[in-house]
Amino acid sequence: MSKISVIVPVYQVEEYLSRCVDSILAQSYRDFELILIDDGSPDRCGEICDEYAKKDIRVTVIHKKNGGLSSARNAGLDLALSDDGSEWITFIDSDDWVHYSYLETLLKLVLSQNTKIAMCEMMKTEVFVSDEQTECSFRVITPTEALYKTGHFEIEAYSCGKLYHKSIFQKVRFPEGMVFEDFYLIPEIILNETSIAKCDAELYYYFQRQNSTVYTINRNSMIDKWEGYEHILEICKETGNSYLYDIMSNAYLFWACDRVRYAEDPSTRKLIIRKGRKLVFRFPKNAGLPFHFNRDLMQEVYPGIWSIYLWFHRIKEFCKGNSGK
Repeated sequence: MSKISVIVPVYQVEEYLSRCVDSILAQSYRDFELILIDDGSPDRCGEICDEYAKKDIRVTVIHKKNGGLSSARNAGLDLALSDDGSEWITFIDSDDWVHYSYLETLLKLVLSQNTKIAMCEMMKTEVFVSDEQTECSFRVITPTEALYKTGHFEIEAYSCGKLYHKSIFQKVRFPEGMVFEDFYLIPEIILNETSIAKCDAELYYYFQRQNSTVYTINRNSMIDKWEGYEHILEICKETGNSYLYDIMSNAYLFWACDRVRYAEDPSTRKLIIRKGRKLVFRFPKNAGLPFHFNRDLMQEVYPGIWSIYLWFHRIKEFCKGNSGK
């Protein structure tokens, strides 16, 4: 049997932690260690973690000074990599939970398809969803296919919802101090593989909290996401993957437009607008893409270009309307 290290960073999730841990301990696959990293949580999370460790020998708790999500995951990685008996690694966020067959299904996939990564679908939800019997169809996809979905805002850039061979993390760690640390590291990991096994069943339940970092749009988080996109594009250049480069630059443009609606701070909005305008001219091949976006966003981010587009559109419609006369 192959032992799996389940890494769960824990910070200020007292209300949700038991739901997460219970779903892991109830897995149909039993040969795993659960590493709970108490990242200096100010509530009762540390105590709850210790209580689980007393009840189940598979649970190990790390108490550390608060350093952020990446720091906590890296602490879990260090422990997992030092365990010679552990061969696989998965990450689960402490406010999420997983289907009872999550570990078993992903392990069967990597072993049967001889890959180093397997992933499942995520269900994004704001309410609790109980387990149901589920059928899992699967396929093997290329890194380009995986990141094509990332470019269109699917789940492939998340660290969660995947099973990794531990060798993948021998030389890489999550960048600390960043908000979008997944987006910076996971595409790089995917591009280093030749194939990924993909399960079409929703086995990971992604709990959407309104106060989570995903919903926090500020200047620092914007800069972090830009660095993530720049990092992916640089890798695409290095590997000569022009197809993926075009896809990700399109996604980059889309994201710059879309973020305006969430940025409440005026200086952040100005930063996004200024960056967005530069992106159109940086990726001229894709400059037509933003015209398919929400009109209100286009008017705000690219008012000059939008005016020109409307002018040409009106001329086109006028000519079309008069062509039969």
